[in-house]
Amino acid sequence: RFDSYRKGTETNPYLSGNFEPVKDEVFQESCVVVDGHIPEDLNGSFVRNGANPKYEPKGLYHWFDGDGMVHRIQVSKGKVNYANHQTRTKKIKCDDINKESQMS
Repeated sequence: RFDSYRKGTETNPYLSGNFEPVKDEVFQESCVVVDGHIPEDLNGSFVRNGANPKYEPKGLYHWFDGDGMVHRIQVSKGKVNYANHQTRTKKIKCDDINKESQMS
């Protein structure tokens, strides 16, 4: 079953659902709190990084092979901001010039 994902004959779990690539970099100031409230004295940031291919991968793909993206949630004075940023590697720069992934 794993081989069929890697060969693209089924939906690749590393490119769908929770692992689906995020296409845009964003900065969202003052995010809406859907339920409850953020305490005024809660301050800090939560940062995570993970695989995030910028362009459609060619050939075999595992999420450890992907480009990276850093996500940050910042809490300050009862407000929440969110930002993400694609890592800027030599591979990404090459892919950007060619407008597609150069790895296969």
